[in-house]
Amino acid sequence: MDGIIECLPVHQGRVHLHITDEMKSYKYLKLVGITSSGKKIPFRTIILNNTEHYDFDIPPYQTFKEVCVVPAKLFYHEPRLFSVNPDDPLEGRDKREHEDRIPIVFIHGLWRVELTPPDKRFGRWYYETKFQTFLHFISALRPFRNRVKIYAYVYPAHYLTLEEHAQNLIDLMKRSKTLSSTPPILIGHSFGGLVAREVARKYPTRSVVTIASPHKGTPIIDYMYMSYSDFKRLWGRMRELMMGLYQIREMLFASEQFVVSPAHEYLLWHDEPYVWKDKVPVFTVAPWLEIDVSPEIIASMLEEAQKNPASVGSYLFSARLMAFMGQHMGYENWSNNDGAVPMESSREGIIGDMVEKLPHIMGDHETPLRATDYFIQHILPAVIT
Repeated sequence: MDGIIECLPVHQGRVHLHITDEMKSYKYLKLVGITSSGKKIPFRTIILNNTEHYDFDIPPYQTFKEVCVVPAKLFYHEPRLFSVNPDDPLEGRDKREHEDRIPIVFIHGLWRVELTPPDKRFGRWYYETKFQTFLHFISALRPFRNRVKIYAYVYPAHYLTLEEHAQNLIDLMKRSKTLSSTPPILIGHSFGGLVAREVARKYPTRSVVTIASPHKGTPIIDYMYMSYSDFKRLWGRMRELMMGLYQIREMLFASEQFVVSPAHEYLLWHDEPYVWKDKVPVFTVAPWLEIDVSPEIIASMLEEAQKNPASVGSYLFSARLMAFMGQHMGYENWSNNDGAVPMESSREGIIGDMVEKLPHIMGDHETPLRATDYFIQHILPAVIT
C-alpha cells in the first residue's frame, strides 16, 4: 500500500494510536485498518495527546491484519478570506476597500472540503464548491451593496479545532483595513455558525447570524460514533432495522465519504446552554420538517441505500432517519430536524430567529440558505441598522 507511514499490530480487536505532537500530524494523516483480504476500513479509535476522542468497538466479524497510518485523502489547505463582489459572486475578488460599508463575513460549514482537487485549490471551482449554498444570500445583498462589503471565509474544516478556526479568521480580519476597523456581521451555516459565535467571543462583532447551526450538537454525530455494543443494546424488537443502520454506517466509513475530524468533538449532542457574549445580537435560521416516521419507511430507505452505495451519505443525513433514531434512543426532541440538526439545537441561545416549516419534498440542511425573502425582510435590516 503506497504511502504507509507506520503499521501497528492488532491486539484483541482494538488498537490505540498515540499522537503526541498537538495534532500537527493528525491534520495530514488518516488511519485505516487493513483486513486479511486487503480491504481498507477506517480506523476506529484514536488518542490525541493521551486523550481518547473517539472509541469504536471493532465488530467481531472484521479481522484486521494490520492498522496503518496513511496520508489523508483530503488535503490540508491554508484558510483564506475572500472579498466578494455581490454582482457576480463566483468571480468575486473585489480588491477595493470600502471603509464606510458594513463588512459581512460568510462562513461555510463542515462538509464539501473533499470536493476540490489540490491543483484547483483556490480557483473558480473551489470557490464555487465552497459557497454554492451561499449564492442566494450573496445575490440577495445586491440592493444593499452600497451599504455592505461581503467577505467569504474558506477554511480546512475537517482538520482543526473550533478554536483554531476562529483564531485563523480573527488573524485574517486583523490584516484587512476594513475588517480591522469596523466590527463585522458574521453569517455562518451549520458548523460555520459555531465558528462565528467563537469569533464573536474574542473579536469586536456587530452581530451574528447562524443558519441551521448545531449549538447543542447533533445526534447524527452520536450515531456515527456509536459503538457496535451500543447498537446491540438498541436492537430489541428492532434488531433487523438496527443492524441495517449499522451496516449502512459501515458502508459510509468504507467508502471514505466520512472523515474523522477534530471538529466532531463540538458536534456531539449535549444539553449544555451556550453563553453568548453580552451585547452581540444573535439571529438564527432554524428549519424543521414535518415528517412521518415508521419502521416500514426506514426499512425502505435502508434497502435503497444498500442497493446504491453512492447514496449512502444522503440516506444517513435524513430527517426521517434522525427522528427514528431519536425515538429509539429516548430523545423525542430530535423529531423536529432538517436532516442534520434538530431545531432545538439550532435555536439555542438566540435573541431573534426565523423558524420555518419546510415541505418534506424539498427540505434539507441547506434549504434555509434559500430563504432569502425572509432574510432580507426580517433579519438583514435588524443586523445592519
